[in-house]
Amino acid sequence: MPAVLARIPQLPTFLFCLAGYAATIALSVSFEVHFFTEMHGPVCPFNKTVFAGGQVSIFVIVALLSRHRTLQPRQLFSGRIIALGAFGLLIISVGTHQTGMAQWLLTGVGSLIQGIQQALLKLVFLDFFARLEERSLLIYLSASHILSALLAFGLSMVAIPWIVVGALALLPAVAYHCYHEGLSRKGYPSDFHKPVSPSRWSFPYRPVVFIAVFFFVNEFVRSFLPSSTAIYTIFGALTTGTLVLLFALLAFDRLSLPGMYRISLPLLLGGILCFYPLHEVFFAALFTNAAYTLFSIFCTTLLCLISKRQGINPLWLLGITAAASDFAGLLGELPRDICRELLTTSSLTPLALTVIVPLLVYVFLSFLSSSDMQGSWGMWQQGIDEQKAESTAALLQSRHRDAYARITRQFSLTRREEEVFVLLTKRKTVPEIENELFISSATAKTHVQHIYKKLGIHNRQELQDLFAQFMEE
Repeated sequence: MPAVLARIPQLPTFLFCLAGYAATIALSVSFEVHFFTEMHGPVCPFNKTVFAGGQVSIFVIVALLSRHRTLQPRQLFSGRIIALGAFGLLIISVGTHQTGMAQWLLTGVGSLIQGIQQALLKLVFLDFFARLEERSLLIYLSASHILSALLAFGLSMVAIPWIVVGALALLPAVAYHCYHEGLSRKGYPSDFHKPVSPSRWSFPYRPVVFIAVFFFVNEFVRSFLPSSTAIYTIFGALTTGTLVLLFALLAFDRLSLPGMYRISLPLLLGGILCFYPLHEVFFAALFTNAAYTLFSIFCTTLLCLISKRQGINPLWLLGITAAASDFAGLLGELPRDICRELLTTSSLTPLALTVIVPLLVYVFLSFLSSSDMQGSWGMWQQGIDEQKAESTAALLQSRHRDAYARITRQFSLTRREEEVFVLLTKRKTVPEIENELFISSATAKTHVQHIYKKLGIHNRQELQDLFAQFMEE
C-alpha cells in the first residue's frame, strides 16, 4: 500500500479533487434516476429535453466565449450557482406532485436550472483535468467513476424522498468545496490556477461525430433496458473503473489509450448482441455500461491530452464535445420515450439496430486513428494555412517519434526510461517528472541515472546534444 500511495503526489489534493468530481458524476446520475424515472407520460421526455438543453446551451456558450476571451474556470461556479441549483431541486420536487400545466412549468424550470448547474460544474473539473498527464488522468477518472457509482447506488437505496433531495442539493456544494480546497493545497503547481488563453482552433468535427455516434447508440440500447437491471449497470461501471485504476497504478506500462479504444467497441457490440437477438437484458446492461464507462475515460483522457499537447483551450474543445455527447445521448433516448411500444412489439428494433451497428463500426474505423491520438485529431489553428500547418506538424511529430524510437532501440531503454527521457528532452525538472509520471523522487532520480549510464552522458546538455544528433539523421 505505501508503494502505491507513493505514486500519487500531492495526495491530499488528489483526494479532494477526486471526491469533488465523483460528487459531480453522482449528482448527474442520481438526479436522472430519482426524478426522471418517477415521471410518467409526455412530461418525462419534455423534462429530459429541457435538462439536456440547459447543459448543451451552457457547454456551447462557454466554448464560444473561450475563443474570444480568457475565462477563469474557478469563476464559472460559485455559491450562487449552488443556491440556484438547490432552488431548482425544490421546485422539481413540488412540481412532481402537481398536475396539468403546473407540473409542466415547475418541473421544466427546475430541470433547466439543474442542467445549467451541472454543466458549469463539469466544465470546472474538465478544465482541471486538461492540465494533467496521462497516468494521473486515468487515475482520477477511473477512481471518480468507482466512487460516483457507489454514491449513486447508495442514494438509489434511500426510500425517503426528502433525504435524497437534500443529498442532491449538498453534492454540488461538496464538489465546489473539494475543488477549491484541493487546488489551494500547499505545494500544488501554481500554473493549475492560470486560465488558458483564447486560441482560435477549427471546429472539432471528427471528435464530435465520433463521440456523438457512440453515445447515441449506447443510450439507444440502454434506454430499453428495464429498471431491474440497475445493479448490473452499477457493476459494469465498477468493474471497468476498477480495472483501469489497477492498471494505471500497478501496471501502467501495459495500459494504453489505443487498447482502451479497441476494447470499448466490442463491449458495446456485445451489449447490443445481448439486447437483441439474445434478449439477455442483464448482460446487455453490464456490457453497455462497461463500454460507456471505458469510452468516457478514454475520450476524456484523449481530449485532455490533445488540449494540453496542442495548446487548445480546454473549455473550447471539451465544451463542444460535451455538448455533442449530451445531445446525442438525448436523441438516443427519445425513441424509447416517444414510441416504446412500437419499437418493442414490432420488427423496427432489429431494423434500427441493423442500421446503427454498421454506422458505429464505420465511425470507429474512419474517424480516429493512431496518428490522430498523437496529433490534433483533425483540428488546425485558424489563421494558419491548413495544409502547411498540418504537414509541418506531422513532419515534426514524425521526426520526434522516429528519434525517440531509434534511441530506445539502440540504447535498450525500458518504456518507463523512454518516458523519462522524453520529459528530459523537454527540459523537465525531476520534481516535474515526479508529478507527470506519478513516481517518487527516488524513482525519478534512479531512472535519470540509468538513462545517463546507458547513453554514456553526464549532464542535461549532453542529453540535448545527443537527441539533436538523432533528430538530424
